[in-house]
Amino acid sequence: MKDAWAFLKAVFASPGLGMIVETEWHAHVAAEVLAEIPGVAVNIVFEAHTAILMRENDVRALYTHDSDFNRVAFIDVLDPARGHRRSSARRRR
Repeated sequence: MKDAWAFLKAVFASPGLGMIVETEWHAHVAAEVLAEIPGVAVNIVFEAHTAILMRENDVRALYTHDSDFNRVAFIDVLDPARGHRRSSARRRR
């Protein structure tokens, strides 16, 4: 646990770290994103909200092992556990 906390402290101290928060356009962006994600259900509410915040704050890539983010076409999903990348560029039309 000490190693994990030491890692997080270093991340939080990074000058490049920024928090993504809801903007004044949150409701509008939420409606857009929810309409774009196929099969939105209760089990992916967290992922949908994260995707909404990412779009609002112009964040385009996410390192995660959570495969539910593969449903979100505008996010480049990078899975560090599998060394896999699913680029949003291939899914845009």
